[in-house]
Amino acid sequence: MDRKITIVTLLLVLLCGCRQRSVSIEELARMDSLARLEAGEPEASTAYGTAAEDYFYELKVRLLPLRNSETFLRMLPNFSDVPVGIASAVFGIEDMSDVKAVRLPDYRNFHMALVAGRDAEGVKTLSLVSLDASCHAVDRLPLYEVTSAGDDEDEQMGLWTTDFSMTSNYEIYIMRLFVEFGKDEPKLQDIDEYGVGDDGMFVLKAKPQAVLNEE
Repeated sequence: MDRKITIVTLLLVLLCGCRQRSVSIEELARMDSLARLEAGEPEASTAYGTAAEDYFYELKVRLLPLRNSETFLRMLPNFSDVPVGIASAVFGIEDMSDVKAVRLPDYRNFHMALVAGRDAEGVKTLSLVSLDASCHAVDRLPLYEVTSAGDDEDEQMGLWTTDFSMTSNYEIYIMRLFVEFGKDEPKLQDIDEYGVGDDGMFVLKAKPQAVLNEE
């Protein structure tokens, strides 16, 4: 009887050891795959998916609807830092620094994410990115950006900026605003509505006739 117990115990120890070894090998492979992606090297497939998928599925999820605010842009709640190699390979972004991202609910067959960063002049930007099933960028829609206005005689000096809101059905509204230097209140200049096409591309919707007549 004692001999049987000893053999069973031995088998359990061996099985546990094999299981721990298997998990460790899988985790090491995953870490190596992500490291290659961060370094900009071609990604390798793992037993569960690509390195891009491994990275994307680890992002925190931000639920919709969403309305932009000064606090949201300043805090970027639940956003995660994005290494340079991953910013390019996953989100198709190569022209920004200090990149951060948060995952949004999927839309039809596409993954969605918000990606924030700073442009070449250090100005904060925020974009909506659609991704295919393999977690690679399909299209990118700027939601928030700030640009300087020209100094033509018929144009007041100031800044152009955008504001946005988004419904749970991905009805995306982008407001174009002008902030004149020396004044606090921005003036609304235009509103565009976007949707997501069957191919994952962002589509500008036609404006209602009433709005066109007002313009």
